[in-house]
Amino acid sequence: MLKKIRSHSLFIAMIVLVLMLSACSGDDASSGSSGGDGDKIELTFWNIWTEPSPQNEASLKQVEKFNDEHPNIVIKQQSIPHDQFKVKVKTQAAGKQLPDLIQVFPGAELKPLVDGKLVQPIDDILSNWDDLIKEGQLGDYRVEGKQYALPANITPTSLVYYDKDMLKEAGYDEFPQTYDEFKKLVKTLKSNDTIPIALGNKAQWVLQSSYISTIGDRMTGSDFLPAVLNGDKKFTNEKFIKAVNVIKELSDMKAFNEDFNSIDNIQHRDLFAMGDAAMMIDGAWSLGPLLESVPDKNIGIALFPEIEGGEGDRRYGS
Repeated sequence: MLKKIRSHSLFIAMIVLVLMLSACSGDDASSGSSGGDGDKIELTFWNIWTEPSPQNEASLKQVEKFNDEHPNIVIKQQSIPHDQFKVKVKTQAAGKQLPDLIQVFPGAELKPLVDGKLVQPIDDILSNWDDLIKEGQLGDYRVEGKQYALPANITPTSLVYYDKDMLKEAGYDEFPQTYDEFKKLVKTLKSNDTIPIALGNKAQWVLQSSYISTIGDRMTGSDFLPAVLNGDKKFTNEKFIKAVNVIKELSDMKAFNEDFNSIDNIQHRDLFAMGDAAMMIDGAWSLGPLLESVPDKNIGIALFPEIEGGEGDRRYGS
């Protein structure tokens, strides 16, 4: 769960250097190759920078800058859509056939790569980032006390995008501030034969990343997940169960499109962009593609409403 809504650009060129040192190692792993003259090193880099978001464009430019500044190193990029990327990484990791450089995700998705000895720790060069990255932002890329990667940026994952015109037609000039008011909006939109919230959970990460991460934080507070990982609390906690029940309640209200487990997050974005749905809950990564595909759409962005009885701050956990 992110503790604040913010985005820090942290020199992607540095991240590339980290990835070079974190790349697959050993005889079974793929490795960079030298050119025929022995002067150039060619490295393959997989990432998910396929869409026209500011973060992706900045990252791609930094890799180009790195190539320009290091003529003896050639980084060949392969940008793969998010969901396909995750499947491909798991498949290739099983056969120890990962590329030289790879974008990694924190926590539970990084650990299997570490356990499989597919990445190397970077503790010996971590001091290069002193005063640039706060300690609290490093923990998700640390496994058993060793640092394996650094965050390139921190992005809000749980923003509510809404069509201002559609909400106004439903009688709402402002986005609801409480969950009870939000449910009334959902019922009103549903009665008008409008999909209240577009959802594409085919890859199964959207509900976890864009919903539970923030709704759970609303109910339990930001200290809950670290306490679970430390063994001090459990997911059977009453307030966490209530957070999960929020998803069930919205589903029971038919707040989502009926095929939400059959479409992905790109398709749910299309539902919202085309005006078939009044809202969608997604990360900041969707803002760029939305503005490019429907520049004239009157879009508002809000935080998930405050839930009564929750211990979390509405400004956090998004």
